Amino acid sequence: MFLPSLTRARRGFTLIELLVVIAIIAVLIALLLPAVQQAREAARRSQCKNNLKQLGLALHNYHDSHSTFPPGYVMGGVAEAANAAADTTAPSQGWAWGTFLLPFLEQAPLYQNLSLNDDAWDAANVDPFGATVLPAFRCPSDSTTDTFTVTPDAGPLSGNSYEISRSNYIGLFGFGNISAHPGRAASSAYTGNSATAFATAYSGDGPAGATFGDLFDNGGGIFHRNSRVRIRDVTDGTSNTFAFGERKATHDFIDSLSETVSDSTWYAVIPGEQRSAGMSMAAMEEAPSMILGHCGQIGAGAMSMMPSMVMTSNFNQTNHIVHFSAAHLGGVQFCNVDGSVKLITESINYDVFRRLGSRNDGEVIGEY
Repeated sequence: MFLPSLTRARRGFTLIELLVVIAIIAVLIALLLPAVQQAREAARRSQCKNNLKQLGLALHNYHDSHSTFPPGYVMGGVAEAANAAADTTAPSQGWAWGTFLLPFLEQAPLYQNLSLNDDAWDAANVDPFGATVLPAFRCPSDSTTDTFTVTPDAGPLSGNSYEISRSNYIGLFGFGNISAHPGRAASSAYTGNSATAFATAYSGDGPAGATFGDLFDNGGGIFHRNSRVRIRDVTDGTSNTFAFGERKATHDFIDSLSETVSDSTWYAVIPGEQRSAGMSMAAMEEAPSMILGHCGQIGAGAMSMMPSMVMTSNFNQTNHIVHFSAAHLGGVQFCNVDGSVKLITESINYDVFRRLGSRNDGEVIGEY
């Protein structure tokens, strides 16, 4: 005789129940993933901000040691000729502000290994050291490769290609074109009404007391060719003047240009190298723009003011020459001369942005 079993058969999940559980998990992941990504980007932006603060601190330590800020870059002058190129024959040419800050960024051994009495593009320098990747100069939000290729057109390495380290931070030139032809005068560089229009526009909107010849040499910022700017020269206030700003390796300027490579470096100005400006009327800019950025310039065609607004990772439909950009959503980070770091959005007033790039234009900026 068999007794009936008192245990009940175990019931498993039905297909519908399993699908409901999977759907709930998928919803939770969809809700949490953006938060995780935002947290990671916030951490990357915080690290980028810290990098800029370290550059600001190094800038002041350099000033404490030398009673001046480092030069934007070292390069010989030129004669007053319309098509005169920068003098690349003198020794110790090309070195940029980033190189001079190395001892104050815990990179003293690298600095001591550089042959600073020779040109930056000599074999003793660019081949073994130019490609040294320094995290202090890299924004963690920019995933582009750490190096890029240059081909000098001067010196013993002329025509040879080399890798140099990328930087996401550039110095502030101020207002005006950053040219490889520094020191040109109005009478020789331009003629007739063009020269008059340029000179008139520049005298009203450029650095206080600037001459037309300065248009290619000194934009009134903290850095320019062979600059020796001191803290006391920053009469607009150290908390109201940019020293450094971000630049990502690629810009998405306008539909027709899509993403455009915009290489920058901490290392040096390499003669013959050009940087893509992302604009049809001025597609390429000269080598110094790889280490410096401006906050606006004069249009070469209509002789009108041409803005240079900051650009975030959002697509920008405008046809501006863009010198500052970032992979962060919301804006671009800038380090002021006093070492403070601020996030500047694309919506900033252009005149305010331009004034923040000048150290001594007499326009003191309040809250922005």
